[in-house]
Amino acid sequence: MAIPSEVLERTPLITDAGFSRLSDLIQHPDAPRWNHQLGDRLKADDLEAANAFRRDIIDRTHPWLAAFLERHRKTTWWFEANLPHRPMEQWAAIPTMGREDIAQRLHLIVPHDADLTEVLSYTTSGTTGHAITVPSHPRTLALNQTLAERALSAWDAHVPFGPECTVLQVCERRETYQFANTFSVWNQTAFAKINLRDDHWNNGLDAAKRFIESINPALITGDPAAFVALAALAPAVTPHAMFSTATTLDDHTRTIIDAQCPLIDWYSCTETGPIAFKNRLGKWEFIAPDLKVEVIDAAGEPCALGTEGDVAVTGGRNPYLPLLRYRTGDRAVLAADGSGFERLHGRHEVIFETPNGRVQGIDIARAMRERSAFLQHRVVQHSNGSFTVTIRPMKGLTDARALREAVHEVVGTSVVLVEDGELGVDGKVTCFEVEP
Repeated sequence: MAIPSEVLERTPLITDAGFSRLSDLIQHPDAPRWNHQLGDRLKADDLEAANAFRRDIIDRTHPWLAAFLERHRKTTWWFEANLPHRPMEQWAAIPTMGREDIAQRLHLIVPHDADLTEVLSYTTSGTTGHAITVPSHPRTLALNQTLAERALSAWDAHVPFGPECTVLQVCERRETYQFANTFSVWNQTAFAKINLRDDHWNNGLDAAKRFIESINPALITGDPAAFVALAALAPAVTPHAMFSTATTLDDHTRTIIDAQCPLIDWYSCTETGPIAFKNRLGKWEFIAPDLKVEVIDAAGEPCALGTEGDVAVTGGRNPYLPLLRYRTGDRAVLAADGSGFERLHGRHEVIFETPNGRVQGIDIARAMRERSAFLQHRVVQHSNGSFTVTIRPMKGLTDARALREAVHEVVGTSVVLVEDGELGVDGKVTCFEVEP
């Protein structure tokens, strides 16, 4: 089978079987309006690295941290400037990193010797703060996928990865990419990302239901709002597992979803990769063997047992973004044995009821990013339905009028925009809120 060169460029390891399955998805009579093309970009050495990492996950006691710190002290200005002579003994004295450091000081974090020929660019959702552009490597996603395998194993969920298997990501947003590809790390498993909005399908959500039933995905991922939309659509499918990502999955929403398979609560960030998942006992368990996870106070000191603080991580598998006590923007209480979180207060889904219908916070954030630059945002809907949007501007780069108009177009009602140069400076901002 002749695989087109543009497909091989995006997915170098795709096989005839993988391409056949990809073609079936793209040409499906009930397919969504595909609006993006993407591949995993994996090469043979990346796949070998993923297989090695998959084996290493079992040994979570491997003493990696000291070597990680020493390596990046020599290659990264941030580490060189902020690591004390004996970092393991003076850990709490090491300054923390935050989203603003990635946004404004990325040149200090990317290693001097990094090979940038394989760099990919991801933009975070802006759920917990200003969206940031994160450089990454094709291998990074593959390694993250092996961590998902570990969570599946912990739940005794056995997904038959291969060319006949499909992973489905569902969204329910005003605008998002819809695309299909294959995953080399999962033995040519097909993948489709779709949006459960009527206007993203040539024949509406009836076509979406037929498409989902036809591919009968073995694994489904999505945020809680998307899963609620999927439950309302009620396709007759039999997934082996579902991963709930991006925002907090509360007990009420879990009841609405009523999954007939393991519904795994998954905590991950674009900057860090997977951090933790809820195991079968309902406990948050750390998943990555190459992340040091802390819960710290404003001064960077470890929080006392039972005390809530900021989640901070060190390490990771992104060669372009080594992390040193990076504050994720989420809050948690560390478990007594240090193996996970006793409680995690992550990103809460906020749905605004507007003249334009139900709008997610991420829809507003995306519209704002497309119009102008800014550092931080806070969106509040008042009891009368109007909105106040507060931003921390970027000097000379922020167009306040364009931002206000962007929000107005999404919500269809009165919008007041306020500029606050101190918004988010302390790192603590509730980005979306509906007043009672």
